[in-house]
Amino acid sequence: MKRLLFFILLVAALATGRAATIGDLFVSETYGIFNTLTPTMRVVLLNHYRDGDTTRVANNLSPNGSRIVTLDEHHITVETSVAARVQLTLLTQGRDSVVMAVETVLTPYPDSRVSFYDTQWKPRLASRHFKMPAMADFLQPQASKDVKRRLAASLDFAMIEVEVTGDTLVARHHLDKTMDRNDYASLAQYLRRELRYTIKGTKITPSR
Repeated sequence: MKRLLFFILLVAALATGRAATIGDLFVSETYGIFNTLTPTMRVVLLNHYRDGDTTRVANNLSPNGSRIVTLDEHHITVETSVAARVQLTLLTQGRDSVVMAVETVLTPYPDSRVSFYDTQWKPRLASRHFKMPAMADFLQPQASKDVKRRLAASLDFAMIEVEVTGDTLVARHHLDKTMDRNDYASLAQYLRRELRYTIKGTKITPSR
């Protein structure tokens, strides 16, 4: 009965134009970010979390597939499987509201994609809100052109993990695990381990 009531209230809230919470947006997402979780499964997850239960709940792929890790009015972290994580953050600036989605594949090494949507789940141009770092952005300012060349030559592909905590977004590389050990040892002194960004309104900019 509790789950049915929650779903009815959610539909009513969206229909009457009440400002959506991140829980509302999690349930209403239709773009395919949560394609292993039906809206009913998402309501079940929300109710489990609000009851203090963070155990995994079956999804369309696995009987022990998903769980909510954190939830507040503006942010939700969902482990959609043991190998994937999605974070939704509701960004607001005046009357403008934007949903930031950070989708991370956790294995073999974390790799993230960041995208943006309006509250009706229509895509927004990411460059209006955030510039995803490239691997070269992790280099210290004193790195020479030769160091930059060696870094580029050593990479078959770049994997960058993005994680949101409060009003901070952190981007991390895992070159110590993905590069040749000798190549990494020769470049490590020129590399920053992470890049930090500040979330303010609907913009995410490098922290000073």
